[in-house]
Amino acid sequence: MDYDLATFNPIGEELNHGQTLNPQSLMYPATGSGVAEVRVIMSGFVIHGYLGIVTCLVKASTLILSVASGLTIGKEGPYVHIASAIANVVARQSPRYAGSRHREVLGAGAASGIAVAFGAPISGVFFALEEVSYYFPSKVLLPTLAASTVAATSLRLLNGTEKTVVFQVRYSSGWHIVELGLFLLLGLAGGALGAAFIKTTRLWARHVRSRQFLRPSPLGEVALIAILIGLATFWNKHTKQRPDRLLHELFSDCVNTEDSGFCSRSGFIRPDLSQPLLALIIKAILTTITFDLKVPAGIYIPSMILGALLGRIFGTAVQYPLSIVVSGANSILGLDIANGGESGFCVVPGVYALLAAAATMCGVTRLTITIVMIVFELSGSIDYIVPATVTVLAAKWSADALEPRSIYDHLTEVNHYPFLSNKSRPTNLAGTLADITPSGQSRHYVDTTNSCLVKASDLCTRLASLRSVGELDGGLPLLRNHVPVGFLTAPDLAYALDQMLGKDSDEEIRCLLVQDERYDVAMNMPNVVDVSHIDDSTPMSLDIHSSLELVYECFTKLGLRHIFVMKDGKYHGKVYKTAFIQHIQDKRKEFSNK
Repeated sequence: MDYDLATFNPIGEELNHGQTLNPQSLMYPATGSGVAEVRVIMSGFVIHGYLGIVTCLVKASTLILSVASGLTIGKEGPYVHIASAIANVVARQSPRYAGSRHREVLGAGAASGIAVAFGAPISGVFFALEEVSYYFPSKVLLPTLAASTVAATSLRLLNGTEKTVVFQVRYSSGWHIVELGLFLLLGLAGGALGAAFIKTTRLWARHVRSRQFLRPSPLGEVALIAILIGLATFWNKHTKQRPDRLLHELFSDCVNTEDSGFCSRSGFIRPDLSQPLLALIIKAILTTITFDLKVPAGIYIPSMILGALLGRIFGTAVQYPLSIVVSGANSILGLDIANGGESGFCVVPGVYALLAAAATMCGVTRLTITIVMIVFELSGSIDYIVPATVTVLAAKWSADALEPRSIYDHLTEVNHYPFLSNKSRPTNLAGTLADITPSGQSRHYVDTTNSCLVKASDLCTRLASLRSVGELDGGLPLLRNHVPVGFLTAPDLAYALDQMLGKDSDEEIRCLLVQDERYDVAMNMPNVVDVSHIDDSTPMSLDIHSSLELVYECFTKLGLRHIFVMKDGKYHGKVYKTAFIQHIQDKRKEFSNK
C-alpha cells in the first residue's frame, strides 16, 4: 500500500462537514512517535515522504520544542524515526542498497536511534531485531551493531561527558535471593500498569479525542493540554522535574545522594509516600491524555517514569519489613542470606524503581530482551540480568493476559495501517486462495505475447482503469502466453508516464516493458522508451487452491506485497497483502461477534 505525504492523515483524525486542515500548519508525518510507521514500512509498504529529508528536518527541529515544552512525552521514538529517515536518505544515494538491502539499512538506522536515546548500542540491535525488522538475516547483525556503536560513541563525544545517558546508575550493593518473589510481583504490577495505559488511551481516543470540539483543531488540543499539564504539575516537586533528572533520582540507591524526597541524608527510611503516590497518579493521567498528540512524541520515557514511581513506592514500602524479616531469619537460623551492604539496608528502592520501569515499558511496548539489555547497559552490571529477566517475563505475561496488543499494534489499528504481524500467527486461516481472489480482474493486465512495446497512452488508460476500481496501491501484471512475466506498480508507472508525457513530441511514445530476446530489436525502433527497470520480473504465483496458511507464510517470510493467482496454469487474478489483512480482520470480527 502506498500513502501520499501531502494527503497523509490518520483515519482516526478525519474531519467532517468538509473541514480541512492547513497543510502548512500541520504536517502529520512529523507527529507522534514514528515507530509504528517505521515498522509498517519495514514490512514492505510505502508511505511516500515519511522517511524523506523534509519530514526528517521538520521532526528534528520540532522535537526540541515539544520536549522543552514540558509535555509528558519522550524523545526516544522520534529518534528512531529520525535515524531511519537519515538512513533512507543516505541509502537512496547508492543503487547498491536497493531492494531488500534498503530495508536492512533502515533497520540499522532504527537501531542507531535507540542507541542514541539510551546510550545502549546492544539494545539498539535487539530493538531492530525484535520490533521493527520484518526480515533480519544474520549477515545484517554486524553492520547494525557497528551503526549503533558509532551512534552511541558520537553521542558521548558530542556530550563531552563520561556518561552517555543522564540517568545512568550504579548500585553499591547487589540483590538477594529472597527478593525474587518481590521482583515477580513487581513485574506483574508493571505489566498490568502498561496494559491499563493502553486501554485508557484507547478509551480516551474513542470517547474524548473524537469529539467535535477537539477533532477539527489538533493545534488547539495541544495548547489546551499544555496549559493543563502546567497547572497540574507545578504543585508537586516530583512532577515538575525534568524527566531525565526525575528518573535519575528514582533509580538512585541513596548513597552519596542529596535528599530529593526519595532519599534521606540521615539514612532512615522515609515512611511518607504521599508525594510519590500523588506524582504517580498525576503522571498516569497526563501521559494518557498527552499520548498521540499531534507533536513529535515518544512513549518510552513516560512509561518508564510511571513504572519507576510505582517501583520506588513499592521498594520503599517493603524496605523496612523485609529488613526486619531477613535480620530475624539470620539471627534465629544462623544464616547470612542477605546483608545490608554499603547503604545499610537489605532492600535498595532504586533497584525496584529500575525494574518496575522496565516492566511497565514492557507492558506498553511488549519488548522483552531489548528492555533487559537496556537495564543491563544502564546499570552497568551483569548482576541485574536475572532480576530484570524475571521482572520483564512476568510483565509480558500479565500484560498479554489483560491486553493482547501493544501500543504500536493499537496505533496500527487506529490509523488503519496495512500491517501483517509475523510474530503471532492468526488462528482463522481456514480456506483457500480462491476465497479471497476478487473477480473481474481479467482486463487489468498487459499482454506482451505479440509485442513487448505498448503505447504510453494505452498505459495511461489502463492506469486510470486501476484507479477507477480503487487499486491505487496496485499495478499491472505483464503476461506472456497467459503466464505472468512481470509486474508494474501503479506509483512507479505513473511517475514514468509523467516523465515521458511531459516531453514535447509529435509522435506516439511506445514503452518497452520487459527485457527478453526482443529487447535489442525494440530499442532500435524510433520513439521507444525503456521502462523495464521498474518491472518486477520475478512475480510470485500460487495456485488458486493453495491454502491461506501458505499465503500467510509467503506474505510474512518473503515480504511480498502481492501474489498472482494461477488457475490451470494460467493467470487468473492477483491478491494484495492489504486484501489478505482485511480478510483476517473480517474473520476475527465474525468470531468476536459469535
